[in-house]
Amino acid sequence: MIKKILLALLLLSGMQTYSQDKQTIAFKTQSWSEALAAAKSSHQLIFVDVYTEWCGPCKKMEREVFILPDVAKLFNSTFINFKLDAEKGIGPAMQKKYGVSSYPTYLFVNGDGTLIYSMDGSMEPSTFKQHANNAVLEAQQEQNIDQLEALYTAHKDDQLLLYNYLNRLTKLKLPTADLLDRYVGLLTPKEQSDPKTIQLIIDNGAWLNRKLQVGPAMTVLENNTAVFDQLQKNNPRREPLEQIKKGAIDVSMRKAIANKDVILFQKLVGLKQESKTNPFDNKETFAMRYYFAVNDYPAYKKRATQYISQVVLKIPADTLVKQDAEVYTSMRSSPDSASYKHTATIKVTRVLMNTVEDMLSLSLSQRELQQINGWAVEALRMTSTDPDYYKDGIPFYINLYAQVLYKMNQKAKAIQQMKSAMQLVSGNDYAMKKLQAVLSRMETNEAI
Repeated sequence: MIKKILLALLLLSGMQTYSQDKQTIAFKTQSWSEALAAAKSSHQLIFVDVYTEWCGPCKKMEREVFILPDVAKLFNSTFINFKLDAEKGIGPAMQKKYGVSSYPTYLFVNGDGTLIYSMDGSMEPSTFKQHANNAVLEAQQEQNIDQLEALYTAHKDDQLLLYNYLNRLTKLKLPTADLLDRYVGLLTPKEQSDPKTIQLIIDNGAWLNRKLQVGPAMTVLENNTAVFDQLQKNNPRREPLEQIKKGAIDVSMRKAIANKDVILFQKLVGLKQESKTNPFDNKETFAMRYYFAVNDYPAYKKRATQYISQVVLKIPADTLVKQDAEVYTSMRSSPDSASYKHTATIKVTRVLMNTVEDMLSLSLSQRELQQINGWAVEALRMTSTDPDYYKDGIPFYINLYAQVLYKMNQKAKAIQQMKSAMQLVSGNDYAMKKLQAVLSRMETNEAI
């Protein structure tokens, strides 16, 4: 949750409110069950805006797109509009049911609760309206996704049926990994090389979907690079094959964590780079993620300590300066080139403080507290070299540093640090609220 403070600082800064009397998408205040009943009786779809309090793109859409007269007219006349905070009430259950993994996500659901269409991210008004029209067209399909699933269950070896089913699942961004592997297993090598098969795999591996896993389908993609390259040639959102493979590894990692599958985890670690090649995304960071997620905290602590002390803090300062300069120079033509000024260095500070945050959630000895205190101090030292550039991250770092001090029984110093962090976020209500909650617990001697 603390990491969201940083997101709020980065994404919500500079937000402007708009007049409440402007025409906008009208969201119903009824319950989800009432929305379903209304949709069923009116034969309309429910448009669900899945958001979080800290989501900057969500606010951008509200501020710049939802208030446009043509957008509001389309959505108010066509759909029952429903707002859903993904972190409150029924939000977590709905998020799991409909496979929501990023914000904002927009769902179009019928009166039976069946997902008809979805899209995610902020977008131009014309694109947003086009998706709405696509949802209406999808609702008119002869068979919805539930009916296709029933047909597939009865005819699992029907290649055409499975292909059509997978295409619909892909469009809705629903889980496809195991089905996709099964589908390519039914095909001959020639059928596997068919552009339509490769395109289906690409669509599942692309960054807006990320449902491809390490397995048969990923292997088919790697074995057909010529077809892949041809299909990607005119794709404005094309990704290199290595990036798609990285996403597939990440999907498989989530599966390994969910099942506590050590064998799969070890296989995936073997696919990651060594820390010497990539100091920020490697075998060590991968292992840390796995051990923390499966609650093997002794293994996590050991890996984290080794990684920070032997990799992150060993990167020479002149190397970071050189890498910062290279990235900054390459981006100078960009309107927001200033945001790349310390790209490599900020990776170090974020790794240090994100690891501090994870460690703070565990039971720590005084020696371990002294250790992470050193990491926090080093991150703050690095950010002090350019306070203007790091202004959005510094309050987050100070907050975590204060929590370390508090656990080290340095209460007065911890409270002083928290107050200085709050001064830096004045005007950001969300961040102030989160920091105030931590400060209040410190002042009343509560656990953090």
